[in-house]
Amino acid sequence: MIRIRKETVMTNTGMKPAHPGTILFDVFEALKSEDNSINKTSFAAYLAISRQFLDEVFKGNKPIRVPVAARISELLGTSARMWLSMQDAYDLYEYRENHAEELEAIKQVA
Repeated sequence: MIRIRKETVMTNTGMKPAHPGTILFDVFEALKSEDNSINKTSFAAYLAISRQFLDEVFKGNKPIRVPVAARISELLGTSARMWLSMQDAYDLYEYRENHAEELEAIKQVA
């Protein structure tokens, strides 16, 4: 079972959260160092996704959504919710950064 420290993925400091794909890449690299038969092609096959999609996830260009999060959790013995929460934190940060003026213009009603 892979252990991922909570402080690696969650931040309350206002710093940009890591894209879960970059964390998945770190996990992949750790697994690869333990078992040299693991490569990107085999890892993608374990997750039932294309190698191209996996590369895009690793680079932070594609999100981890429910189907892939469920597969990652089964493969690594982690929680799908953890991967989805990381993606949500990343997406929310990105949205707030890219729409700051729009959000500031909204008047609070409560």
